[in-house]
Formats: sequence, C-alpha cells, structure tokens
Amino acid sequence: MNALVLTYHLVKTSFSAPFTFSAKEKDTETGLSYFGARYYSSDLSIWLSVDPMSDKYPSLSPYVYCADNPVRLVDPEGEEVTDFYDIVTGEHLEHIEDGIDEAIAVHRSVYDAYVEEGTLEENKDKIGYSLGKNSDFVDLAGTIYAESDAKYYSLEESAGIGSVLRNRAIANNSSLVAEASSGNVYGWGNRKSILSPNANPDKANIAYRAAMLTIGGGFDFSKGGYYWQGRDFAESGSGANNQFYQNGFHFRSPRHDIFGMGDKISSDSWKYKYESTAAAGRTVFMRLTKTWKDAHNTEKWHGGR
Repeated sequence: MNALVLTYHLVKTSFSAPFTFSAKEKDTETGLSYFGARYYSSDLSIWLSVDPMSDKYPSLSPYVYCADNPVRLVDPEGEEVTDFYDIVTGEHLEHIEDGIDEAIAVHRSVYDAYVEEGTLEENKDKIGYSLGKNSDFVDLAGTIYAESDAKYYSLEESAGIGSVLRNRAIANNSSLVAEASSGNVYGWGNRKSILSPNANPDKANIAYRAAMLTIGGGFDFSKGGYYWQGRDFAESGSGANNQFYQNGFHFRSPRHDIFGMGDKISSDSWKYKYESTAAAGRTVFMRLTKTWKDAHNTEKWHGGR
C-alpha cells in the first residue's frame, strides 16, 4: 500500500465527520445526507425522493438540484426559491431559484417591465414588498384555500378566514403559521391542495390574495371574529352546530344569518355564548359574547382562564 493510499485509509477509518463538504449532516449508518427537504446519497450521486416543490416546476425534473445549475444557485434547505405574486390578483408570476425562501408581492406592470428588461433577478428587492418566507406564505394561502367554500368562495370570505387567524395570533402573541397549524384548523392538513394540478386557479389566486391581505395587517374582514364556520354550522347534529349554535347564538345583523337559522337562546343566564361578527360566501364569523365571558370571568378569545 503506497503512502497516499495508506494516508487516505487511516483518515477514512479513524475519523468520522457528521458534516461533509456539503455542510449537511451525514448519517453514518445509512450514508445519507439530510438537506432539510430530502435525503441525498453521495455514493450513488442521486436524491432518494423528489423535490417537494416539484409540482410548481413541471418543466424541471423532480430529481434535480438548483435547476441543474449548482454553480450559480444554492438551496440551503432543499426547496428555496423567491416567488413573485401579483399584488392585485394574487396570481403566481414567477420563481427565481436563488437560494432565498421569500415571497414578494408586486404590481404586474412593474414586474412585466423588469422581465422585459431582463433585470428581474438583480432588482427583485426593489420592485415590491416582502411577504416573508414563501414556504410560510404558501402554507397560509393553502390553509385559507382548503377552508374556503368550494363553490361560493370569495375574497371577503377567504380574507375573513385570514383575519381570524391574525386576530388569534395577536391575542396569543404568536405567528400566523403557528395559529394555522395549531391543530384546530382543518385546512392546515389539506394546505398542499393549493399546489395540486387539480386546484381551482381562481380560488387559488383569491387565497393568495387573502394571504397577502392577512400578512399586511390591514382591514379585518372578520370584524373582530375569532372563529369561522361554514355550511355545517347550519346542519343539525354536526359538531359545529352543537358547539357554536346549540349553546346559544346571536346574529348581530340579519345579513349574518346567511342560512336563515335565527337566534338560538340557551337556558343559561348569559342566553348567548356566541355572536356573529360578519358573514361572507358560505361562512359565518363569530366570537364569544361579552355576557358569557363576564359570567366566566375571562377576557380570552377562546374562553380559557
């Protein structure tokens, strides 16, 4: 064995480094490197699963890295790109694979001008405003998309759902994604449906627009709501009906009573546990009544002490 081979053998057998040249941790038992979104086999020089964002990039192989351009591009978490969205319509305009996980809201006319000049990438920080991490933005929009009514969706309904999540986040001193993923929101588990080829494009654009309005922190489309309920709210025997209606419910405006239910007075001294705050599409927004909260000595939106 010559000196070079011997040195290599001694180094390889006496030193086990968990982090290799890629700066990603390598599992010594499997020989795989974890990049945050998928595993890579350095022995076979292949990814062992497809890019989790591959549905968004049908023109690329789902097994490539950085669009097959690793000299110019980086991808620290295995899925990072900068995405542009039309600030007016919510339409997804383009992604730039620059290793930065960011969503940018931009006016279409401004975007088109930079695209025509061929200077979009170098000017991406000048042409709009950041919506934060694109992965978080898409998760929020996807949650809103899954929660919105399948047929009667509207910007007011979708933005109202986002407003409720924002109201909860402010009250709990948490983030929008934390509230969406709290376990109380059905749509979180189905948030990736917005990326499906079968997704309704109009509804998806509205969900993206609603997510922009939610992140922007402007108008509260729920008018102070901390809950929302759809069509099952009016269905006798459903969980939503049993919890939010049968315990005492007051419609603060006839316009909120979209299902023609009428008030439900409880036998308790507070009469109404919940009251409506707004309604849009096939969704009613609501909150606990002050009478109920006073009776239970709490100011928390969810009734906890």
